[in-house]
Amino acid sequence: MAVSDEDKRAAVALADSDLQFILQEAGASLDTQFKVVQAHSSRRRFQAIADTQAEARLAAEKDIGLDKSTIEGRAQIAAIVVAREAAAARDYDQKEHELRAEARILGQKRILQAQERQSMLRAVTSVHGKLNESETPSNEYLSAKTEQCESNEPLAAALDMISSRKDQQVEAIQSTVDPTGLVKVTKTLAKYKAKPFLQGLKLESFTKFVDFIQGDKVANLRLPSSTGKEQFPPRPPWAIVLAFEYKLRTEAMRMVVKHGKTIAELLKICLRPEPLCFRRVKGRKGKNTGSSSRKHPRLFIRESAEGFEAPFEAPFKS
Repeated sequence: MAVSDEDKRAAVALADSDLQFILQEAGASLDTQFKVVQAHSSRRRFQAIADTQAEARLAAEKDIGLDKSTIEGRAQIAAIVVAREAAAARDYDQKEHELRAEARILGQKRILQAQERQSMLRAVTSVHGKLNESETPSNEYLSAKTEQCESNEPLAAALDMISSRKDQQVEAIQSTVDPTGLVKVTKTLAKYKAKPFLQGLKLESFTKFVDFIQGDKVANLRLPSSTGKEQFPPRPPWAIVLAFEYKLRTEAMRMVVKHGKTIAELLKICLRPEPLCFRRVKGRKGKNTGSSSRKHPRLFIRESAEGFEAPFEAPFKS
């Protein structure tokens, strides 16, 4: 029975985060990553498959089942060899333990490494083109979101905490002084394309969400006047609009963590006439609920297993 891409991504997501990062940086395909994590779930076990490049190629053919007779197969074998060498780097474990222990003892956040930031920026610019400073997230904000992705706990950030490179915010930058007197700013985290809650997420998803907030549904909502002939903008206070937008994102992130939904799915739910925070309750057909004289039924909220707020049957006041 063929395994779907969703199942493969879910299996890869259960592997060690360092192993995911090494395989993705080496250019291994989703099928290759899936075959590797079936036998090796951690970076230390994966680095022990061979001691030399020749043994690594042989292990890629025999153990993982890659075909060296095709171009694609040889490319994936090369990816396995590169990933094995990266995992077996001599100072990898030592540096990793030092940075993690230093951050844990001092109670500091680890700063995202420069090479990781550049890799993430290249991945975005290759698809969406060059970004200016106002469109490029700051190192502090990028570091915070990457840490949330690594721990599988995405959170909705307040708008005043979302900064770009142009803002030049440095509140999250922390430094330490080692015994030799050198100032060190360090952080070792990884970015993951195989995270289940990030699947299907595109720039258009956030663009539609922003248009929904700033469009005629929320910020520029127009209501009919008393005569019914003209419409006038009620102009809700901008603070209320921002609070509503923040509430939507907060509920969406909560459903991501609690029910395993993707961010792309929940952003689409936010665009519905009745978003994920509110659902209107109507009386059942053929059953008197006491609401026949009411034009606007009451609102009831209950969390469902589908990951959004669904209505439930409840009596109305007479």
